[in-house]
Amino acid sequence: MEEAGARFAAEGVAPEQTMFRFIADMRYMGQEHTVQVSAPAYPWKEEDRAEILSRFHKTHEHFYTFSLPDTPAEIVNLHLVAYGQLTKPALQTIPEQKGDISAALKEVRRVFFSEDGWQDTPIYDRAKLGWGAKAQGPLVAEEPTTATVVCPGQKLSVDRYGNLIVETEAE
Repeated sequence: MEEAGARFAAEGVAPEQTMFRFIADMRYMGQEHTVQVSAPAYPWKEEDRAEILSRFHKTHEHFYTFSLPDTPAEIVNLHLVAYGQLTKPALQTIPEQKGDISAALKEVRRVFFSEDGWQDTPIYDRAKLGWGAKAQGPLVAEEPTTATVVCPGQKLSVDRYGNLIVETEAE
């Protein structure tokens, strides 16, 4: 736990923002397959050992439909899972669309749509589409790494976080 705590501290996570969980992989002596059991922090007292064993029998019965309380059990592995609770960042909103989206129009190209054939299609600069922008397909919203194609009959809108929402009418 000390090493995990030190790693969190090096990354700026305060001790009160860390949580640790122990998981024991257990099995009955002579068996091959294990089940995972939640365990308290080490070192264990005798009552902790009894609780771990009780959890093991219940977990084994849950997964395999039987338990063998008179058969010795063993811990094969003991895992430490460390969590660092971080402050959720605030989502950034984009500026609202002023007027229609014609200012974002780059050009008009001929684009082939499988059901509608070749069509003159407006190509928009994705970065210039603001919150609340709306358009009817066909259109393409281009950005440096991708293009969003809106087919004829579909509608495009931009939410306050800049997500492109494409709506399709159901038949």
